[in-house]
Amino acid sequence: MSLQLRSSGQTTPWIALDAERHRQDGVWHAEVAAPGEGEVLEYRWRIDPESEEERDPRDEAAARGLLDPYAPLVLGGESWGVESHRVGQPKVRWSGWCRDTFDWQGVEKPRVAPGERVIYELNVRGYTAHFSSSVDRPGTYRGLIEQIPYWRELGVTTVELLPVAEFDELEIARRDPSSGAILRNLWGYSPLSFFAPKAGFAASSEPGAAGDELKELIRECHRVGVEVVLDVVFNHTAEKELEPADPVYSWVALDRGGYYLFDEDGQRRDVTGCGNTFASGSGRGSEMILAALRHWRREYRVDGFRFDLAAALTRDASGEPMADPSLIRSIASDAELEGCLLIAEAWDAAGLYRLGEFPQWGRWQEWNGRFRDDVRRFVSGEPGLTRTLALRLLGSPDLYPAHGSDLPPGTDPSPASPSINYLAAHDGFPLADVVSYSSKHNEANGENNRDGDGYSPSWNGGIEGPTDDPLILEHRERQVEMMLVVLLLSRGTPMLLAGDEFGRTQGGNNNSYCQDNPVGWVDWRSLARHAERRQLVEQLIDLRRSLPELGWPESVPEDPVFSVPEIVWHGVDPLAPDWGPDSQFLAVEWRVADRSQGPKAVYVAFNASAERRAVETPGPAVIESPWLRILPRRVEISADRVELGPWETLLLVDSAQ
Repeated sequence: MSLQLRSSGQTTPWIALDAERHRQDGVWHAEVAAPGEGEVLEYRWRIDPESEEERDPRDEAAARGLLDPYAPLVLGGESWGVESHRVGQPKVRWSGWCRDTFDWQGVEKPRVAPGERVIYELNVRGYTAHFSSSVDRPGTYRGLIEQIPYWRELGVTTVELLPVAEFDELEIARRDPSSGAILRNLWGYSPLSFFAPKAGFAASSEPGAAGDELKELIRECHRVGVEVVLDVVFNHTAEKELEPADPVYSWVALDRGGYYLFDEDGQRRDVTGCGNTFASGSGRGSEMILAALRHWRREYRVDGFRFDLAAALTRDASGEPMADPSLIRSIASDAELEGCLLIAEAWDAAGLYRLGEFPQWGRWQEWNGRFRDDVRRFVSGEPGLTRTLALRLLGSPDLYPAHGSDLPPGTDPSPASPSINYLAAHDGFPLADVVSYSSKHNEANGENNRDGDGYSPSWNGGIEGPTDDPLILEHRERQVEMMLVVLLLSRGTPMLLAGDEFGRTQGGNNNSYCQDNPVGWVDWRSLARHAERRQLVEQLIDLRRSLPELGWPESVPEDPVFSVPEIVWHGVDPLAPDWGPDSQFLAVEWRVADRSQGPKAVYVAFNASAERRAVETPGPAVIESPWLRILPRRVEISADRVELGPWETLLLVDSAQ
């Protein structure tokens, strides 16, 4: 093993290490002088085979230098998207370390009540890269700081950042087949480090600046009570090994068999769809994952983690699913991670689907993909889903009947529902496209439209994509309104995709991971065009905060649809819900007892059909003062029956004090 150092522009020759002096318990080490304040020590490793017979094809790449997989910084990618990085071999990266002098200014971590949490998912670069964001530092951590007042005004409590661990945005060899434009990895689900922040997201190109700028973003979020959750990718790495020329950064060369999964025949196992699977079930792999989580928690003070393809982390060292995965249990019980949000994407790309069955131990929550699909299907007009919609509104007790039943002795369960309710996320259509496209249109990704989820409930209303037809546009707007009402008035924790509150579109692309352009960016000009929708989201979040009954119930009744005391179900006639196979209408009334302030009741009716419905509310007084009508906005309501148009939602709030 050899070591090379670089500091203040000076690079040492390779320093050969002696196994007797520099290796202990299988770990190579060397003691070097620490850099001064404001300086970065850069270093890299090289594996020196003892003979030509031991040389592996990967050694050619490894000879150029390997990253320390535990390094807190990775240098060499400070300028986002510079094409010179692609010339010849992949750009050599350096591991880095510097003194931590960041001033947290006494800002404490926020305390967000689980029942008030609203998550807002965004991509660091894509959120402000478009010129319409009007920030001083577009596409950077500091660009996000300028958006914090907007988040507070909207009412979100928690921002969930797509991966910020170092990756190579120029790893994609394809180009847009129509324009010839280079495709860049915008999302970052291809880590070359589990510990280092993405340097290309920093406004400064100085080595090591990304660490301080990310901390600055988190500090300023915490200053106003906003949590920061990181989307972490531990199921695979950027070392795909699909082609001999694929880059080698560290794990493959250091211990290929210790860090990746292989089957009984020695063939690489891929349950992620990305070329490899990290051996999270091995001692070495799980140890590194826990160390990375503690690092982000301790050094960056993050408030939680969303685990990409978390079901892959429940597989053992041979790749088989475990009933009691030790890594998941260890994360839940780790003292340094106490209080962290732990959110699982409870499936992987090889068919392991653990939604509702992901081990929770009172800590883990799940992205509820059933909520997304079922609500979309109901709003599209698919009949016979009223009971299913009721279950989703109640926090999916059919999926989570015994939250906390797997707790170890002496552990208190989290008061929050395991269900993270969402209708759109980075992976798939934004809401505007859910109601505008019946098929995906990913041709610009250069994969002949084969990529992206082939099953994703969506509909176009009769015309695929943009249209000037006023009736179709009206129906699309009503369908989006209906979905937003369901999302923000359902039990559990709601998650919004950034831009859905004002009609962001991807033009039918449901896999925009490589679209570092207006397709993948947030176009803020839509905010003015959809001001009413954005106002509705703000109203719904305020309403949600005033209704404690939308939190997770203390107990789940045997038949939750019919026996929740504070909830009454209606059909087009009061107290007559239609649970039949042809039903496309459901109304629900929340009755709040003994409230000294805030709303006394909320009534919502969903007409998910192309037919008009004459709806009798629960008594004539429901549409008179002091009831406040939020939806529909421009329809006159008589004292007897309410005429609901196609895909229209009636939302009434009793604001009497």
